[in-house]
Amino acid sequence: MPNPVSLADLPKSSSKQSQARSPTLEGVGTILTAVEVGTNMQIALPIRLIASTSTRRGGAAALRCSDISFESPEVIVDE
Repeated sequence: MPNPVSLADLPKSSSKQSQARSPTLEGVGTILTAVEVGTNMQIALPIRLIASTSTRRGGAAALRCSDISFESPEVIVDE
């Protein structure tokens, strides 16, 4: 019996799609410096969390207080 997936057509690639790019270490430093100066903590803390833990935006947005251990340096991202 043939694999049905082998009969599927691949999606067309759009030339307008851009590839996601990660910032360089220097770029991360620039971003962190920019958010520390004159930015409220509701913006600065998630950016620092993402930069220091390599957490994805969705994982950082889904965090709850119960996911953070204040006794040890742990953050559990399970979303």
